[in-house]
Parts: sequence; structure tokens; C-alpha cells
Amino acid sequence: MGCSEAPISTANQALAALALWLRAAKAASGLSYPTLAERAGYHPSNLRRAATGHHVPSQAVVTAYATACSARADHALQLWREARYEARRAARGRRISRAAPRPELVRDAADLSAGMIELYEKAGAPTLREMEASEAGQHGRLPHSTVHRIVTKQAVPKCPVQFAAFLQACGVEEHDRQPWIDAWHRVWQIEAEEPPDPTPTRSGTPPDHADNAGVVLLSPGMLASVQAAGYTVLPWDGIDHRYLRVSCIACHHPLTVKPRQLHTLRACSCRAPHEPLSRPPSSPASPQTGAAPESLDSPAVLPALKALELARARLRAPLTDPQDERRAVDELRQALRRTYVVMAEQQRIAPGLRRQAQELLNRSTDLLEWVEADQPRLLQEASSG
Repeated sequence: MGCSEAPISTANQALAALALWLRAAKAASGLSYPTLAERAGYHPSNLRRAATGHHVPSQAVVTAYATACSARADHALQLWREARYEARRAARGRRISRAAPRPELVRDAADLSAGMIELYEKAGAPTLREMEASEAGQHGRLPHSTVHRIVTKQAVPKCPVQFAAFLQACGVEEHDRQPWIDAWHRVWQIEAEEPPDPTPTRSGTPPDHADNAGVVLLSPGMLASVQAAGYTVLPWDGIDHRYLRVSCIACHHPLTVKPRQLHTLRACSCRAPHEPLSRPPSSPASPQTGAAPESLDSPAVLPALKALELARARLRAPLTDPQDERRAVDELRQALRRTYVVMAEQQRIAPGLRRQAQELLNRSTDLLEWVEADQPRLLQEASSG
């Protein structure tokens, strides 16, 4: 009988689950580490370390371990992805520049980019060469240079085949890809509907590679500088990535600037900084005193978020009557719809409030999908009752 395994001690719960699963697979096989090593093609110490829970093992070791134990390699791979995802989040200090929305809530290229990066991280963040050499990347569909631009927030694929290949390389199942493909089409349809700028940003012939460079994305800090000055970012025109087009949120006057100059942006001459777009007729602003600064708290958002949180709490409460559950589901769905509409209507929302709202929207959507997927019988009985 071999020596007993040491207790698993790690803050990464996904890594602990992976280590426990590997130990259970070995126990079920009844094989020793030397025997497993012969089957897996790895040294016994490599297999033993993989089941300690001290660090995330390589994908190859985990797959070989599961195969040698005659266990489900696909299950082991999913556990490995979750463990690596949590480990990378912890290494980054859980700093997320932009919350990744669900595909149904993607509104622009930045949302789509955040979603693609989240898929990449949940796939275990494979190397660029691994994605290029995968089945999805065959025939040059996913060059490692393109993957690099995607995962570093420099671009979003313009080609649907390339976008689908990225989803496949990230392990997104075929039946789960359609919402993301719909989001991709929605984003590029919005980009195509934007009117072109009649004035070019610079003279000369555009670079030959401009059409394939994707969408240039702004960091949260740069985007905050634009919004603080009262401007909105226009879609990239594909002429020169060194220039950025913005427009005033009041008069829609376009302006071309360099990204490094965004922090020097001043309010448009049509209005004072942070001036409301419309004033109540009963209390016009005095020219001498000026207009009061517009609040970033967005009062219309707070009641919608409170109603959404209340609807979510009601659905999570124990409900024995199918009719009550049906009403709770309808209430949550209406609250979700209203919150999303309110968020879209607000021109300026504090970054912290927007982040909290997006997280609440994601949790509420997950809860609604779970109830409708796991309890269809109760909901059908409530609807027919």
C-alpha cells in the first residue's frame, strides 16, 4: 500500500476540486503512481504533484492523468480550466477593467472584446501557439498574431469565420456559440450604420493593413477622460489608429484627437462642462451663475437597480405554489428589461455604479436562466393553471 496523500490546503477552491477529482480517479483505478506513470508517459512525481493542490498542473499532465486512470478526460479538462481561471484572477488581484456582459447584453465592440477575453480566460488562457495549432486554428483561420491582438484588447475580429474559430478554440460548445455570433453581427451592424466622417483625419493613402486591423479600444481611464469632458467615442474609421474621433454629446460636433491628448480635452463651445442637455423651462440657468454640474449618480438608475434586486430576492425565496413562482419569474424578467432600458438611456453614469449594475444584471440573468432551465415543469403548470 502506498503512502497516504497529504491534505489539500489551497484558497483556490477550483484547484482543490481538481486535486480531489484526480485522487478519486486514481483510487477508483486501483493503480499506483509508478503504474500510472507508465501509462501516462510522465514521471510519477509529476502525477503526484498534480494531485497535491499546491499549484495548477499543466493541461497535458491532467489529461494524461485522467486517461491513464480510464476516467473522463473531458471532465478533468473542465476542472483544470476552472482552476487555472481562478488562479489567474487571483494573480491579477481580481482587477477587471470592464465587466464582461452576457452575449445578449453586448452593445458595442468594447463589450464584445470583454466577453471574448472572459471566454479566453475561462478556457484556461491557452498560449497563442496552442490556439493557432488547435483544430479551430487550422488553415490559417486563427494566426497567433491575431489572437494576441484579441486577448490584449487591441482588436475584435471583423471576419465571422475567424470569430467562430476563436469561440471554438476557447472551448465554447457548438450549441452555445449562436448567442455570441448574434452579438458579433449586432456589433458590426451598428458599426456599419454609423455615417462616415466627410473630413479625413489625415492626408495620404491609408495603410494596406488598415482594413484588417480590427477595432482600436480605449482603456477605462482614457474612456473616463472622454466622458468627463462631455464627449462620446465614435467608431474607428479605419484610416489611422493614431487618431480618435469623438463627438459632443450635446451638439454632436465631431472632433479628431490623438489618444495621448485625451486628458487635455475641454468641453465643447456649445455648453459648459457637465452641463445638462436640457433644462426645466421653469428654472433657466443664469448666465452669471452658470449651470449646476450634472450628477453622475444617475437617479433613474438607482430605483431600477433596487427593483431588480427585490425581484431577484423574491425569486430566490422558497416558493411552493407554482403560480407564485410564475409571478416571480415574470417580475424578474420585467425588472431586467426595465433596468437594461434605463441603463441604455443614461448618457453619463458613474463607473462604479455602472459596474455594479452590470454585475447585478449578469447575476439576475443567470438566476432567470437557471429557473427556466431546471424547473420547466413547475413553470408550465403555473402557466396552464
